[in-house]
Amino acid sequence: MTATTRDLFDRYHACWEARDPDRIAELHTVDSVFHLHSGQTPAHGRAAIREAVASTFELVPDLKFELVSLRVGEDFWVVQWKLTGKSASGAAVNVDLVSCASS
Repeated sequence: MTATTRDLFDRYHACWEARDPDRIAELHTVDSVFHLHSGQTPAHGRAAIREAVASTFELVPDLKFELVSLRVGEDFWVVQWKLTGKSASGAAVNVDLVSCASS
């Protein structure tokens, strides 16, 4: 594991915890593809990623992240999360997911 990759993960996760779509999008490259975990079409590029993230926070305003497992390498991370909250319509949200990033 490199400190640089771990630092990038920590900064990215902090943006999600802060519910900041602008900062999340800024940490993506201009040609990033963001695969959503709820079945939507992948978001291509920073503007689309920002929009997708903002709509996620609108759908689940109190989204919480529980880190289950994290693996960090020289140029990648793989993380397992438990996401919980309540949707804007009042339904309980309880999702297990895996997310990864690589350079």
